[in-house]
Amino acid sequence: MSQGREVVSDNLTQTETTSLAPGGEGVVARRVLRLIGAALLLVAAIGVPWIMNSQYDLNVLVTMALNASLATGLAIVVRAGRLSLAQATFGGIGGYMSGILTAQFGISYWVALPVAGMTAAAFGLLLGLTSLRLQGFYFAIATFTFSQIAIVVLSAWTSETGGMSGMFGLDNPPDIGPFTFSDPVVYYYFALIILALVLVVAWLCSTGTRFGRGLTVLGEDETVAGSLGVPAISYRLAAFAISSFIGGISGSLNTHFIQGISPSDIAPAVSVFVLVMVMAGGARRLLGPAIGAIILTLIPELLRASAQWSMVLYGLFLLAYVFLFRQGLLPLLDDGIARVFGLRGAKTTSVTMSVAAPAALLPRPIVGSDAAPATTLALEHVRCQFGENVVLNDISLAVTPGALWGIIGPNGAGKTTLFNVITGNAPLTRGRVMLGGNGIRPLPARVARRGVARTFQHPRVLLQHSVKESLAYAAELCGARRDSAYLDWVTDVTRLRPLLDRRGGQLSHYERRLLTIGMAIAGRPKLLLLDEPLAGLDDTETQLVKEQIREIHARLGCTVLLIEHKLAVVMELCSFLTVLDYGRVIAEGDPASVASNDAVIQAYLGS
Repeated sequence: MSQGREVVSDNLTQTETTSLAPGGEGVVARRVLRLIGAALLLVAAIGVPWIMNSQYDLNVLVTMALNASLATGLAIVVRAGRLSLAQATFGGIGGYMSGILTAQFGISYWVALPVAGMTAAAFGLLLGLTSLRLQGFYFAIATFTFSQIAIVVLSAWTSETGGMSGMFGLDNPPDIGPFTFSDPVVYYYFALIILALVLVVAWLCSTGTRFGRGLTVLGEDETVAGSLGVPAISYRLAAFAISSFIGGISGSLNTHFIQGISPSDIAPAVSVFVLVMVMAGGARRLLGPAIGAIILTLIPELLRASAQWSMVLYGLFLLAYVFLFRQGLLPLLDDGIARVFGLRGAKTTSVTMSVAAPAALLPRPIVGSDAAPATTLALEHVRCQFGENVVLNDISLAVTPGALWGIIGPNGAGKTTLFNVITGNAPLTRGRVMLGGNGIRPLPARVARRGVARTFQHPRVLLQHSVKESLAYAAELCGARRDSAYLDWVTDVTRLRPLLDRRGGQLSHYERRLLTIGMAIAGRPKLLLLDEPLAGLDDTETQLVKEQIREIHARLGCTVLLIEHKLAVVMELCSFLTVLDYGRVIAEGDPASVASNDAVIQAYLGS
C-alpha cells in the first residue's frame, strides 16, 4: 500500500503517492550511474589493447571501433525518423574515393580522408533531396535501390575501381610523427579518437543543441515537430548529410586498414547489418549504437570456431532482440540497474480535480510579459481538395485581433481541415491565407514561426519525453526567448506542475489534453488554434479546461480560434462564431444570432 498526503490548492487536490515513474532524486541518481558506466566503458576501451594484444584480436578491436562509428552515424538518421539501408554504401563511397585519390593521383591520405567524407555527404544530400519526402518502408526501399545502383556503377567502372575484383594493395595512412599506422594498436587508438568525435557530433544532433532537440522531436512525431516550428525536410537533409559524412570517413578508414575494398563490402546486406547494430544497442541512446556495434561485431568472431552453430545462435540473438529488448540493450540494462539500486520508486503526484470559482482565474498581468499584439487571420476564397473530394470550398474569413472566435458545425463540416489548411497540414488548393495582413504559403514550420500555435483533435504529445522537456522544447523550437517565469506560469495555468517528471506516454487522456495546451502556449503564440480541447473530458474536466482557455486568452491577449462540439461552452466563451457545413460557411455572427439562424438549426437538427 502507498501512503498519501492530500494538499489542497486553488483548483485541484494533489495526492502524493509512490509510483513507477522516474523523477526527482531518482532522475539525478540514474544520471550519475550512467556517467559512472560511461567512464568505466571509456577506461575499458583505452585499456583493452593491453589485454587483447594478439594481431587477430587487435584487428577485431579496430573493426569494432569503426563499426561503432558507422552505426552511431546511422543513428542520427534513425532518431530523425527514417530507416536507411545505405550506410555501408556511403562507407564504400568514402573508401573508393580515398583509394582512388591516394593510389591513382598520389594525393596524401590526410587530404583524401575529408574529401572521402564530403563526397559521401554530397551523395547523401542527393539521395535525401529525392527521397526524404518518402516515409517508413518507402524511404528504406529508396535507400536500398540507391545501394544497388552504386554497386552496379562501381562494378562497371573497372578503369578506376577495379570492377568486381575491387581495389587492393592500398597503403595504410602515412605516419604522423612517431605513430605508425601499420601498427594495429596505433590504428585502434586513432579509430577510438574518431569514434569519440563521432559521439560528440551525435550528441550535438540529439540533445546538445537546438537543432539536435528539434531532430529528436521530429523523429518522435513529425506533425508535432512541424507545429512547434521544426522544418522537417531541411532538418532531415542536414541529418542525412552528417550521417553520410560519418559513413564516408568510417568507410575510408576501414578500407585503408584492410588495404582494399570491393563491391561485396557495400552490399545492402551489410547496411542491414549496420542498422541491426543501431536497433540492438538502442537507437535513442547516445552510446546505444556503439554498444550494439561492439556486441554484433564480437559475436560472429566468438562463434567463428563453431561455424555450424554460428548462424543458429546469431538468429536466436535477433529473436531475443525482437521479443525481449525492442528498445535496445542499453535501455534494458539501464532499467535493470535502476531496479537493483531502487531508483524506480521516485515520487510523483497524481491529480484529482475539484472545480474552483471562476473568480480564482481572473486575469492578472504576467510578470515580464512582452507578448506582441495578436495576429489578424484572414482567409480569402480558400479551397481544399483531395483528388475529386472538395473538403473546403470558397471559405472567406476575417478574424478580429484579440478575439476568442468559435468555429462550429456538424461532424464532417471541414472544421479540422480548415485548421490544417491554415497551418500547412492540408493542401491549399486555391485562395489565400493571410497573417498580420501579409499573404503566406502555409507550411507547418513557417506558420509556427510566425506565431501560430495549435492543438490537435486527438491529443498528440511526445511519448518518450517528460512534461518538463516537452514544454521546454515547445518554447525553444518555435523561437521564443527563454523565460522561466513565463514557463512557470504555463505550468501553473495548465495544472501540469505535479506531472513535470512524467513521460508523455504515462499521462491520462485528460493530462495529455493539458499538455497539448501547455505546449501550444509555451512559445507565447499570437494566434492559438484549439481543435476540440474538450473532447473526451467529463463535466469536471470540461469546466476546468474551459476556465483555462478563458484565462489564457485574457492574460496572453492572443487571438484564439476554438473548434468545439460542446456548444454550451462555445456560446459562453466566444464572442463571435463561424458555422461550417459541407465545407462552406453557412452563418457568422454573435452566439445569439447564430443560435437562432435557420440554416444552423437545419444543419444540426436536419430538415
